Amino acid sequence: MSNYFLYPVLELQSFILLSVGCLFLGTFLCFYFMGRKKRLIKISGMNVFPSEIERVARELDFINECAAVEYRCDGKPFIRLIVEGSLSEAQKREAVRHIAKRMSHWNVPNSVVCLSELPRTRMSKIDILKLQEEYGG
Repeated sequence: MSNYFLYPVLELQSFILLSVGCLFLGTFLCFYFMGRKKRLIKISGMNVFPSEIERVARELDFINECAAVEYRCDGKPFIRLIVEGSLSEAQKREAVRHIAKRMSHWNVPNSVVCLSELPRTRMSKIDILKLQEEYGG
């Protein structure tokens, strides 16, 4: 453990791991370890990957940025495609048709929602959790 950032000699005893997820280094430094939530939707026992739906949807010229989220109706899971920008009803139907042609019927979105701008994280990535809170359910 030599040459640790800001600590040339850091002994193993100076690490204290608490059950709440903090790591103290003998000072006020505290690190929080956050995991990655796996993006997977289960529909009738089938694994549906939103990233694959988004990849196929972006093949269309009129879809630039999009996100697929799960929403529930009467306890059943469905897929909602959220697109940045505005689409006509014909373009929404074409997007659903394109996904249906390229993927299994489990992956086809039941609705398409257009937003002027998708919410972003501080790293400029699409904020999937915020979209899931607002448009999932």
